[in-house]
Amino acid sequence: MIFDHKAEVDMRLYSEKKAAELAQKRREEAEEARSRADGKAAEATEAEAEAAEADAEADGGETR
Repeated sequence: MIFDHKAEVDMRLYSEKKAAELAQKRREEAEEARSRADGKAAEATEAEAEAAEADAEADGGETR
């Protein structure tokens, strides 16, 4: 009887520990995905700014 109770407690503790590890892993993966998305958005904004600047220079050169 005592052995059964100890085994049940051990399994519950293992399950809780495993669940916490998986939750931490999910949080880390979500943070990495957000970081990648933020990086891509920043690159896109820079590329758009560079393209707009190039267009402005091209338009300015033709009207002179």
